[in-house]
This record gives sequence, structure tokens and C-alpha cells, in this order.
Amino acid sequence: MLKLSYEQILEKIQGSTDKSRSQIELLVENKQKQLSDLISKEGAAHIIANELNVKLFENIEKRYKINDLISGMNSVEVLVKISQVYGVREFQRNEKSGKVANLLVGDETGACRAVIWDAKIISRLENKDIGENQTILIKNAYVKENNGFKEIHLGSRAEVEISGEEIEFSGMMQTEAKKIASLNANEFASIEGTIVQVFEPRFYSACPECKKKVSEENKCESHGIVIPKEIPIVNIYLDDGTETIRAVLFNENANKLVSSIETLKNPDDFRDEVLGKQIRATGKVINNESFQRNEFRVNSIEELNPEKVLSR
Repeated sequence: MLKLSYEQILEKIQGSTDKSRSQIELLVENKQKQLSDLISKEGAAHIIANELNVKLFENIEKRYKINDLISGMNSVEVLVKISQVYGVREFQRNEKSGKVANLLVGDETGACRAVIWDAKIISRLENKDIGENQTILIKNAYVKENNGFKEIHLGSRAEVEISGEEIEFSGMMQTEAKKIASLNANEFASIEGTIVQVFEPRFYSACPECKKKVSEENKCESHGIVIPKEIPIVNIYLDDGTETIRAVLFNENANKLVSSIETLKNPDDFRDEVLGKQIRATGKVINNESFQRNEFRVNSIEELNPEKVLSR
């Protein structure tokens, strides 16, 4: 697998065009500003090369890191770890029915949602050939933006290979870092704060496949009678020095707050372990009309090192 450095990309562009190095670097800098610095120099240089019709690879697939992906990329190859499987659901569109699956995947640079449309890959997911904590190589995917988040989409051309390679997983989706006091309703953001108040965790019975709530008869609308799984819901208050905000965590994000599932089921142990923790959370700001306040619905969390926070 060939991976070009920033310098190699510049050399290829310079050798294939009449532009000087300084002109190319200015194009790269402008592209990064255009994309709000959410992409590395290498990623921006890839885009500039594409815009100038400079071929960086000859019959070789391009492998990217999560933080280098931008909306509009095609034939993308990424090596990622599956953090969560959100399940498979059926859809009906223009008299056409099908299935779609959603995963949370990532590497050491970030995380994003992977949306699977290909029936063969979905079948592998349903048969447990592909699952959580596996490292997979995704080929021929494309990148889209949805509500401010980038997503990897796997259509009919996409392929998935199980990889034995070990990779780190940051678990954090790429969003703008903001102070709590400056949050606005309906925006996606990343915040850091200290947990200053916790409420007793609640649980609901859900389908183990799609995580949706089941009926009293343990029936899921999509998967019929199932053996339900208990899904935790945790409410906390985060304070970052500018303001506090109520944050809601579901399922795996709730589990990440504690050392064991038993702790979630013991209110006293939960309070003692969680109060005072410093975390970084990404998610969406929701306006609670009943209480006339903003709340934060968490998509992913990361526990912070207090010493590093103090040093900053």
C-alpha cells in the first residue's frame, strides 16, 4: 500500500503542472481555510491534486485516516475499528424497499458513522461475520455530510475485509470545540467539562439488534420476538467554568462512564465513581421547550486526564 507524504504530493503536483511550490502551498492553505481546518495538509493537497487533474496513484486505492475524509470523496479506502453496531433497519422509498445498517467506526484520529447500503455486507453483519471491536478494511466507499457530521457510505461497489491489524480508536467524532455558554440549539459540537451532578441511571428493554424499545411481550417492530437487552440512560450535569448543561448518555456512552455494568445498577456506587470526572463529549444541542433550556445529547465521550487539562 503506497502512502504519499505531503512533500511527495507537492512534488507530483509541481512536476505535472506549471505551478510553483509557493503557488501550490497557497492553494493547500486556502483549501484548509475553506474547510475550516478540519483536514490535514496531506488531505488538502490530495484535493488540490484532484482539482488540477494530477494523478497521485496509478491503479492503487487511496487509504485515508478519519480526520482526512471530507464530503464528496469517492473510492475511499479506510482501516477502522468498529466501536458500535446500531443495528439494521428496513426502509421504503419510492415503492422500493431495502435495508440499511449504521456503525460507529474510527481510528486514532477520530470517529464517524458508517452507513451500509449493500445487501451482501448487511447480510454479513446480520450473520455476525462483522461485529463490534473488529478491525475492518473498507474499500470503494464514498463520503457524505449529514447534520454537520461526515459519514462513510458503503454502496454496491464497496467491499469490507476483516483485518488482523491492531489500531487505536479515539472514539471522538470531529466537531467544533465550544464553551457551554456559547452553545446554540440544534448545533453539533464538542465540549469539555467536569461532572458536577448525576441522576440515578434508568434502563429500558431494547431489541439487541436495532436497540429500539420492545413491547411488554418483548416484540420488536423490525425483528419480532427477541430476548431483550437492558439499555441504560444516564443524565448528568457538566460544568466547564462558563456554565453548566444537562447531558444525556445512552447505551455504550453510559457504560463508558463507569468501570462495570454493576456500578450503573447501584446508585451510591455510580455517584461516587462518576462525580468529579472530567470528560470530553460530542453531540447535539437540544432545546428542551418544557424547561426553556438547552440540553446536550451525547454521541461519544472520552475521559480526560486532569493533569493535562490543568496544564492547558
